[in-house]
Amino acid sequence: MSYEIAKALAEQEYDKFYVRQLQSYKLNFDKLLKGMSHD
Repeated sequence: MSYEIAKALAEQEYDKFYVRQLQSYKLNFDKLLKGMSHD
């Protein structure tokens, strides 16, 4: 496997991971805001 292919695969995996992290962060943030507005 060449360096370019390995690098491309790593970036793809990182993007997927990053997007998932961002989505879960956003969900938690929304929950936090909803929780605060109830008080």
